[in-house]
Parts: sequence; structure tokens; C-alpha cells
Amino acid sequence: MEDLYEAINGSDAALTAKVEAYAVLLKLIGNVLENPTEPKYRQIKGSNSAVKSKLFMDGYPAGAHFKQLLLALGFESGGGDIYVLPEHADLDSLAVNRDMIACLHDSLAPHSNTHSNKVPTPAARTTAADAPAKVH
Repeated sequence: MEDLYEAINGSDAALTAKVEAYAVLLKLIGNVLENPTEPKYRQIKGSNSAVKSKLFMDGYPAGAHFKQLLLALGFESGGGDIYVLPEHADLDSLAVNRDMIACLHDSLAPHSNTHSNKVPTPAARTTAADAPAKVH
């Protein structure tokens, strides 16, 4: 997996494009981890405009690396440009990789021209169980 990260970070894609791609990937992984039993979050459609333009980076070789990264994370090709995370996928491993991707994102973001896709650092992430109860 480290080779994929190096290939992505060393690719000819603009730095801001890499930051945006990592942000989209983090959002997709976060959706799976927050809703592990919902099939709609376990499927990524390459035809989705954000996925197609930001994650798969139409026209850049780095887009192919991000597709390979999805496979390395446990997603399987569902035919065409659809990627599906099977029910038997190791979510603990996915969470560890999410944290690694967040670190990569955060290391690139300060050097890019955009901070619009700011993603919280792994230590700042909380789950619904961690949130304080609402007092009425």
C-alpha cells in the first residue's frame, strides 16, 4: 500500500487535486465506517461527478492509482466503474488505513492552495457515542 501512496504523491497531478482526492476518499471511507450495515455506503460509483472528477481525476494517471488504492483497501470491482466493499471486509483495517490517509491528506493540505476540504485529524474524530448528550 505504501507504494500506492508514493505513486499518488509523486504523480503529476496538481497538489490541490491530490488533497481533494484524499478528502473524497476519506469521506467515502468515513461513510462506510459510520454506517457499516448500509449497502449504499459500501458502493462507490465512478459515474458520480465528485468521484469521477476528484477521486478518479479524469485525465491524470493518479486517478488510476486511487482506483488501485480502493482495491487495496478491500473494495472489489463490481463491474464497470463500480467498487463494492464486501460484507466480510475488515473494517478495523479500513479504519487504520483511513487514519493513514488522513495523515497524508493533512501533510499535503497546508501546501496546497485550498483548505476547503479540511478533514479533521484522526485524534479529532469522534463517533456519535463520544458526543456529549444534549440537555434540554
